[in-house]
Amino acid sequence: MNQAVDAVISGQVGYMMASNRFNVPSSTLERYVQKRRKNPGADKTSGKYHTVFTAEQEPELVAYLKDMQKQLFGMTMKEFRRLAYQLAEKNNCSHKFNKTLEMAGEDGVRGFLTRHRDLSLRKPEATSGARAMGFNRVAVLP
Repeated sequence: MNQAVDAVISGQVGYMMASNRFNVPSSTLERYVQKRRKNPGADKTSGKYHTVFTAEQEPELVAYLKDMQKQLFGMTMKEFRRLAYQLAEKNNCSHKFNKTLEMAGEDGVRGFLTRHRDLSLRKPEATSGARAMGFNRVAVLP
């Protein structure tokens, strides 16, 4: 879509030719071109929602979640939503999280999980202390 909009705005092709060449609906292309001409300095990403955390912060959060899981301390969805809220507050990230509940929204967490398919948040299974103590490198590897 962005290539088609750029081609129309630069004057290389018209709406119909760009629509056919880039295989996008002409009415949608016209709407995107009008939006870009009205606000040329705006972010070129399409869509209504934007991520709260930066590209550097998200991998750190993923690594933290995986590290907690390796230490046999998994997180539920509710705990992760609270953690995301606290992280956004401490890093002064602009967000639309619920300030009264101090939790991130379900949609935001669902978007985060779709971006990071290797994560899965479930209710963690209870692990006895004896099993956790027995699960170490010496006991597992002969």
